[in-house]
Amino acid sequence: MSKIAGLPQMKAAWIVATGPQAVPALDRLEVIADTFLSIECAGAVALPTWMQGRESIRRQISERVAANLAELDRQLASLPAVSRLKGRGRLVRDPAHSGA
Repeated sequence: MSKIAGLPQMKAAWIVATGPQAVPALDRLEVIADTFLSIECAGAVALPTWMQGRESIRRQISERVAANLAELDRQLASLPAVSRLKGRGRLVRDPAHSGA
């Protein structure tokens, strides 16, 4: 949930096991999950609502990131020694402008 619904620290996951060892694997995973990964009550109750709202929050996050990136590109346009690698979001200093 922390990733798909923009809810940091809200952890919920699903595990799928297939094949001839699926049943014993799931039995062992259940012990691990119950011991170390149990969901707290409020999260379990809220999970259906979080799932319903996940597309909306993902869209809002994507729009915000796109706006931030556009602003970064606007500001970088005035800095000839710095450019952004397209598609990766990294900043790169042009060695020709390093002053070295």
